[in-house]
Amino acid sequence: MCQTALISNNIVRLGTRAYRQRMEALASCAPTSRQLSLLISDLDTFYNLLYDQYSTITKSDYEIFGVQFTELLETLKELISTLHKIKGNSDIAIKIQKLEMSYSALYELNSDIVNFKLNPVDDELLAIMASASKAIDNLQL
Repeated sequence: MCQTALISNNIVRLGTRAYRQRMEALASCAPTSRQLSLLISDLDTFYNLLYDQYSTITKSDYEIFGVQFTELLETLKELISTLHKIKGNSDIAIKIQKLEMSYSALYELNSDIVNFKLNPVDDELLAIMASASKAIDNLQL
C-alpha cells in the first residue's frame, strides 16, 4: 500500500495553487516568475514522490487519488494554455517550458499507472518489466 493520504494531499495542494495561478492569469495578473518556479519545484518533488511509490500503488490506492490526479493534470494543462496566451518576458517563457515538462512527466506517470499497474496488458510483459526493474535496482547499488 502506498502513501495514499500524502499523495492525495499533495494533489489537492498543487491543484489549488495551479488553479489560483490560472485565475490570476485570466484576470491579467500573470503569475510571477517566482510563483511559477515554486510550482514547478513542487510538481517535480511530487513527481519524485509518486515515482518512488509507483511499485506499491494498487487499484484501491488509485481509486482514492486517481480522479484528483486527473483533475490536477487538466488544471495544469489549462494553466499552460492560459500562460501561452499572455505575452510575457523571456524568463516567463522559460518557466512555461519547464511547467510543460513537469506536466508531461506527470501525465506520462499517470498513463503508466493506468496502463501497467491497473490494467496490465499481459503477464509476460509484467514479468519482463519486473525483471528490468530488478536489474536497474542492482545497477544503482
